[in-house]
Amino acid sequence: MLVFIRDAMHYGLFPSHYHADNLQKIQLALDADTAGTSARRDIALWMRFELLLTDAFIGIAHDLDIGRLAIDSTFLRPDSIFEPKPYFDQLKHLLSGGSLSSIMHAFEPKHSDYHLLKKGLSRFLDTANIQTQETYIDYPYLDSLVFIHQLTQRLKELGTISWKVEQVDTLVLKNAILRVQEQRGLTMDGKYGPQLIGSLNLNSREKMIRLAINLDRYKKLPKQMPERYIWVNIPGYYLALRENDSL
Repeated sequence: MLVFIRDAMHYGLFPSHYHADNLQKIQLALDADTAGTSARRDIALWMRFELLLTDAFIGIAHDLDIGRLAIDSTFLRPDSIFEPKPYFDQLKHLLSGGSLSSIMHAFEPKHSDYHLLKKGLSRFLDTANIQTQETYIDYPYLDSLVFIHQLTQRLKELGTISWKVEQVDTLVLKNAILRVQEQRGLTMDGKYGPQLIGSLNLNSREKMIRLAINLDRYKKLPKQMPERYIWVNIPGYYLALRENDSL
């Protein structure tokens, strides 16, 4: 369970939502007590460990099944009422020797495009640096000094301005912006605007959030799609007629 939580991003989930830090602290305390004289004899600690793991299991099962997006008019599954019994039934199955990964996979959507996106997410995570905190630039801005500071920090993180440069003047800033615009195929005018800021703010963590949201959108679809339907992809500018899983 601890390994599953650690790798939750591969499912479009975030470990922090499932007590990852608290569970790790308890695990470290138990591992450190090799003599079995302190943490391993703490009944309250074991109870807390069990409660957090149980809550994490139910939370992950729910989020893989229904998702975290609000249930609104786009929710196409026939039953939108939260019913915890299936999750507790699977928890009992797990405790009696069931496979955790098989149980969790059973809750996921069966839609083929969901699994294609999930594979793409895994490839993205192989190279993305989600843990590094990258500066987010507030735009449109209310305070120009704060904005320039955020922009400068982000450009330094990208390496277009050296960390050794303490005073960033207009020329240094313009040249750094031009390099970023050239690297990213943006309009090269040396000015900051919505196009540049939008590109700078689309960091690895933001991409991860967008991928997670799109995975959750598949959970709004019926568990069993109709035998014949038209799938419209507006951002991709295409539609597909599908019949019995054939395109």
